[in-house]
Amino acid sequence: MTTLLATEPETTAAPTDIEPGYAWYLANRDEIFEIIETDDFLRTLQQLESESDLPAGTAERFAAIHADASNVPEQEESRYMAAWDAYHEALDSDSNLATLARIYGERVRMPIYDRVNADGTFTF
Repeated sequence: MTTLLATEPETTAAPTDIEPGYAWYLANRDEIFEIIETDDFLRTLQQLESESDLPAGTAERFAAIHADASNVPEQEESRYMAAWDAYHEALDSDSNLATLARIYGERVRMPIYDRVNADGTFTF
């Protein structure tokens, strides 16, 4: 006859040494990315392309390179860095893409924008 010992499942306590800003980001990360993904990104880019007299197709190219970079998980550090390096290189080499990125950033406020004060300091 065998006796089974009942053990409580292992749980890991949440780290208590996380900076408040990073903790806020982690707590809100899913919501931030949901907003980004559901804001009709391409349609917004196409409207900005039209308003700014950028060449046709700029919005589609920007959306594609942004999606390529955004779809690499942060946990895959090498691929993640390479993907975002390629994104920034594309912006550096194409002034139309850079213009569209700048206009989008100016017109569409990210949720984290509300957490930055006039001095550029994060507030939590």
